[in-house]
Formats: sequence, C-alpha cells, structure tokens
Amino acid sequence: FRQAEDALQFFTHGASHVEDNTIARHVAAIGAAIGPSDTYREPEKIAELLRDCATRDGKTGRPLLYLSTDAHALRRYVDESFDAPWKMINGIRMWCIHCGTGDVIHLGGEYTWGDCVEVTARFKSLLAEYVPRGQDAPLIVFVTDGQEWIRDRIGPLLPADAVQILDFYHALEHL
Repeated sequence: FRQAEDALQFFTHGASHVEDNTIARHVAAIGAAIGPSDTYREPEKIAELLRDCATRDGKTGRPLLYLSTDAHALRRYVDESFDAPWKMINGIRMWCIHCGTGDVIHLGGEYTWGDCVEVTARFKSLLAEYVPRGQDAPLIVFVTDGQEWIRDRIGPLLPADAVQILDFYHALEHL
C-alpha cells in the first residue's frame, strides 16, 4: 500500500495524498463487493468453451480444464492498528487452451486473504458451481506448487482421474 501511495503521488505530481490504511480499507471493501459471479464466466459459457474450443486429452478425447492455486505470505495491517501479522494471499485460476490457436482462454479466477480452510471452501464451490459434470465433464489438470496443504486439502476434492502436476517454476526449484 505504501508503494501505491508513492505511485499515486508521483502520477499526480504530489497533488494527492492517501494514507496506507485508507487504501487498505478501500481494497477490502472492493474485495467484499466483488463475488465469484464477477470473476468467473457463467457456467454455461464455460461448458460451451470447453466443448467447442478447448484442447482435448489424446486418450479420452475429453476437453482439458486447467486449475491452479498459489499462495504468497506477506504482512497485512489488521483493522485500524499498526499490527501487521503474516497473512496468506491465495490466487485461484481456471483456464483452457484454444485447440486451434493455442491461446489461453481465461475462464475465471480470484484472490482470497483466507487460509487453507478458505481456499478449500472456495475450491469446493468452484468445482460444484463452475465445472461441468456428467458426459460433458472435462479432464482436470491441476497445476500446483507442491505444497503439502494443497495436496492434502485440494487433491481429494478433485475427480479421481484428475492430473496433478508441479508448475514449471517450482519444478525447476526442486531440481
């Protein structure tokens, strides 16, 4: 937030000044006002894109749907205090790859300040509300950084045939 204030002062040539806690309150208020229906395509549109545009698994012919989550720990101011305990910010993303062009088709995503319990709840909801089931069910490819809590909490929520892979950045890190 301090960097945001510095940037605001720079781009307004010092004409504006916003305190860190004010920016933090605005960001929290905006985050509370925006829900998954604002950050994910409609379930019908997701099903259509997977059916008509997504690359397909070579063995099963099912469309490939990619899901990922990653977290970053940082200090976050709490309430009106100067206390800045460690907090996790988690990103969740859903996409497919266009079968003709190879372009990424963004299907949705979100950020949460929640811990592993919150991320687990968000994945349960995501899988239930946005991922097609039945004969139109895609093959899920879950890209992760290999954290144990992700494997233990999110892995069991995925269909038994989901493919779980380590993202390229973390794979290189482990080499």
